[in-house]
Amino acid sequence: MQSETESSPFGPLSSTTWIAPEHRRGLRAIDDFARGARAIAEDSAPTSTRLDKLATLEDGLERCFHGNATPAFAELHAALQEYGLPFAPFHSMLVAFRAELTTTSYATFSQLMQHCEAEANPIGQLVLLVYGERDSALHRFSDALCTGLRLIAALRDVTIDLARGRCTTPQEDLIHFGVDQAALTTDLTAPSVRELMQFQATRARSILQRGTPLLRQVSDELRLPLTERVGRGVATLDTIAAV
Repeated sequence: MQSETESSPFGPLSSTTWIAPEHRRGLRAIDDFARGARAIAEDSAPTSTRLDKLATLEDGLERCFHGNATPAFAELHAALQEYGLPFAPFHSMLVAFRAELTTTSYATFSQLMQHCEAEANPIGQLVLLVYGERDSALHRFSDALCTGLRLIAALRDVTIDLARGRCTTPQEDLIHFGVDQAALTTDLTAPSVRELMQFQATRARSILQRGTPLLRQVSDELRLPLTERVGRGVATLDTIAAV
């Protein structure tokens, strides 16, 4: 995984020039929170230390929603008030990152999907809310894009995650294709490994494609970063398929 919010189709929100002034506070708050949580999860500190830091972050988040924000959370509190952002998506990200620290593998694809949905989808949901987009169909499309891109990121970073002691390839798929987990880092060109990776890429592409109608239904301000990020995801899948 990368430190930037690769799981979001909207990219690194706080450093882009396409943001209109009326949306900047909200996007910056979402970006800072997601990046902060991810930085804690990916730190090299002991797991117990990172879990404590996530708990502190959660406490700060709860204070924001109870009108008792600390100075460190002042910007987030202001954004919550201005855009009427809900608690649940922020909390979902924290739950997902906490689970990531204690989960070394996923028995089924369904379990992996649940994790990707909890970690990635809230960012897209919050961004749409900043833009005043509350149509449930748009949020479903955004969820599919975010989940698809998070699955693609997991495929791209399979060796990185394994080096950290975490396997994001579902165990049921390893068994089905007859692939030993160690082969994912030592023999990516083996026929069975190639078949496994291509299968996963096809599945991720299908999920991503479910969300592409969103590209036609949002403002030009969102369409550009969405199209760019989806294009990068598709290029990653094409590279995997070509191996």
